[in-house]
Amino acid sequence: MQRKTVGKTMALLAVTMLTGTVGGAAWAASGQIQKNCAACHEAKDNTLWGLLQAGSQRDDSFAIRIDGTTWQLKYDKNSKLNKMKSVVQLRDDEAIMVKVQPTGTNQGYVEEFSYKPNLSFMEPEMVIELDDLANLLKKDPKEANYVVFDVRGYGDYIDGHLPGAVSLPYYRMNAFVDRLPKDKNTHIITYCNSYG
Repeated sequence: MQRKTVGKTMALLAVTMLTGTVGGAAWAASGQIQKNCAACHEAKDNTLWGLLQAGSQRDDSFAIRIDGTTWQLKYDKNSKLNKMKSVVQLRDDEAIMVKVQPTGTNQGYVEEFSYKPNLSFMEPEMVIELDDLANLLKKDPKEANYVVFDVRGYGDYIDGHLPGAVSLPYYRMNAFVDRLPKDKNTHIITYCNSYG
């Protein structure tokens, strides 16, 4: 009788350990990658490649979606956020890469975070080259009929911005619609720190 109890206890312990490993550490240890990300990137240990879950952006957490599965991730001042100060700055469904330490089933702590903006929607004639922008900035905005919007976060704007640029954080655009020019013929130039 005692052998059966010990055997059952050992089996239960093995199942518990296996479930904890599969649900917790294993998902990140082998890396997870969204199918469309796999065309350019390869899975790496403790790395997740996927899409920023719509509406999940907070100052201390967010969710990443990888082929229908969602992971809840937390970050803090020790997490390395490349090209941003907060995940709140990012749009929904942005392609992201996250290096994590697993903390539970589909949960983790962010060590490093990067993203790749989707610029495929831009027509080439809608992009201003740096030389053209530099020449334009030498002119008076009213005479040349243009306005420059810094669509980065407010902290980035305070750290430094182009001369004459108006802060218009894209994630708060609706709150600042009044900053848009009334004249529909005004050339609108926006810049951010999302590509590179």
